[in-house]
Amino acid sequence: MTFKSELGATEPSLWVVRTVATYLPEAAHELRAIAALLRSGAITGSLGPLVRAIVERVGVVFWILDVESADGLERGWRATLNALVCYKEYRKTLDQLGTERTVRNEVAEKHRQLRARVQGWFAPEVDDVQPTDSSLWKRNGSGYPDLTELAAAAMPNDLDLSVRKGVYAAQCGMTHPNIFVLGETVEPLGARGIQFVHRAEDVDKEVRAAFVMFMRGVLVCARYFSVEGEFKALEDRLNTISDSLEAASGKLYEAPN
Repeated sequence: MTFKSELGATEPSLWVVRTVATYLPEAAHELRAIAALLRSGAITGSLGPLVRAIVERVGVVFWILDVESADGLERGWRATLNALVCYKEYRKTLDQLGTERTVRNEVAEKHRQLRARVQGWFAPEVDDVQPTDSSLWKRNGSGYPDLTELAAAAMPNDLDLSVRKGVYAAQCGMTHPNIFVLGETVEPLGARGIQFVHRAEDVDKEVRAAFVMFMRGVLVCARYFSVEGEFKALEDRLNTISDSLEAASGKLYEAPN
């Protein structure tokens, strides 16, 4: 109703719903992937990319649904801005892959149409040098945050902001090529070469981080859409799993790897 009365359109609210309904289920899928890999014993050390993906997705959800400092129009602005930035990256990927021109043209046209509508609805400040680059647009000082800021938004607020950013930087160190970070997980085997060693407590921390981020994303979604009652069973289940992680941690730390 706010969007209809203020902007004459309800599309921004649809982008809010679509974003949340896309990112949280995908984060749940990644969490299930972590669980499957751990249960099968197939892999432990390379869980970082999955954890980071969960944190980034939940971060976008928190940034858009920010019920503490954002009003309805601000949330609509953030959701449509996110859509524009995603369009931009999607178009770039299609170009780099050499996708069929008709497909690229169709995506480009949809991107231009949405860009024009967003400019009409929110009258953002555009960059003088690159006016079509929506990632540089701002409205009342609010623009698209970088990935570190998004990740920090997903983490508990009782952690210092610098710590939250540092956690994300550490996750990037695990997932991007970094010889020093990699060196922490490698041990020599004498004449036989090297082996990868992943401490149980480190794996446990990664699992906890993924789980906590997802749980916070689900709860903020439930509060925003006023469906806390429907998520009560899920919240209870999440708390049970959290207790199980707590109980298992001591045993994990006693294991050699």
